[in-house]
Amino acid sequence: MRAGDHRRAWLHATLGCVLATALSPAVAIDNPDAPDRVAAFEQRAAPFEQALAATDGGSAAAEAGRAYAEFLDAELNSAYRALLALLQEPARGALVAAQRRWLQHRDAEQAFIAQQWTRERVGSSASLSSAGYRSALVRARVLQLLRYSAEYR
Repeated sequence: MRAGDHRRAWLHATLGCVLATALSPAVAIDNPDAPDRVAAFEQRAAPFEQALAATDGGSAAAEAGRAYAEFLDAELNSAYRALLALLQEPARGALVAAQRRWLQHRDAEQAFIAQQWTRERVGSSASLSSAGYRSALVRARVLQLLRYSAEYR
């Protein structure tokens, strides 16, 4: 697969993920007066996602990926702390245990991504693909935690 084809495939997959997330129905009936934290997160994430999508790979993609990863890490921590503050035991302890296991899963998944999407294997789009896959993993967890929080407000 040529680098341009790989990039287009990644962009289509990312766009599909974003659209599926934005268009997915709510699982619970939310308080209509509560702030929409998912929409607010997606607005904050959009510039990072656009910057990443605008690169052709290489160092620009690596830098955009790093910036997006830092943003997502901060959002993950914020969403986790916000949900944790809403919970009482035993749910609080269950969330702590689940998050620890999710972090182990994330680390294992990112190690796999780093091994598979290398410049030698997929060419100059490796950094773009790697950043996209890593960020999609964390982005999904942020959204899940935000949705959990919505059910407790």
